[in-house]
Amino acid sequence: MPRWIPFVLLLAACRPDAPPPAPDGVADDGYARVVLGRTDASPDLPPVIVGDSLRFRVTYPGGCEDHSFDLDDERRGDTLALVLRHNAHGDTCEGQVYDEMTLPLPAAVRRHDGPVVLVAPDGETFGLR
Repeated sequence: MPRWIPFVLLLAACRPDAPPPAPDGVADDGYARVVLGRTDASPDLPPVIVGDSLRFRVTYPGGCEDHSFDLDDERRGDTLALVLRHNAHGDTCEGQVYDEMTLPLPAAVRRHDGPVVLVAPDGETFGLR
């Protein structure tokens, strides 16, 4: 067997498939998705409010720069939407990053007694309460 074959196989195993392109109308600096687990076989752990924080899992392309995430709040009728904003800070690397995050909740969540949802950068919505 040629000596380069194990190296190629190792590289292929280390880089999971990149996420699909962002849907039309979704603009962010480096497409990010909220995920339920690291793999399809992992247990589902949806985003959850814990005390005064939001705990969730996210995956995004990159790996060369630190990425930042922020929560904005928007009223939508009687529902408070937490909109997750992603800033890749110009990261153009093609690795796939998986991260478990905890962000402080905006003060509006503590004052709101109705439904609260999380809107991910790709537009997917998760019910929080």
